Amino acid sequence: MAAVSQAFAEVPDRKGSVIGVIPASGPCDSPQARSAYAPLQGYPNSWVDIPIYTHLPLSGASGKDIASRNHIIILSADAIVAFPGSEGTRSEIQLALEYGKPLLILNPDHEWDEFNSATIAMVNNSEEAIQWLAKNILQTE
Repeated sequence: MAAVSQAFAEVPDRKGSVIGVIPASGPCDSPQARSAYAPLQGYPNSWVDIPIYTHLPLSGASGKDIASRNHIIILSADAIVAFPGSEGTRSEIQLALEYGKPLLILNPDHEWDEFNSATIAMVNNSEEAIQWLAKNILQTE
């Protein structure tokens, strides 16, 4: 996500902000734990304009768990664009499908072929992704 944040932050005359939904370093399930609150090490990255600190410590393979910030990420988005990734990205794809969010999967190496269906947009490169977003989300074409 740091690379995506940096790429967007460096766009000349960009319209928009880099928003980061920040995980907690551990559970915040007691007053003592909350008084020692800290974000997960490495968060937010240097390019985040607006950090949203959460009490949610889980991600990766636990990305669909109720204590994962992935629910906030998916529910706050107009559309989800999934890049090549690992378990955390997989859980975000699954949540996007479960919450009924428009979903575009960038799939150049076919790692997400298991999600290929008539209801999911799947593209092989950034040009195709931009065209799909412009037509289906931004409605500029």
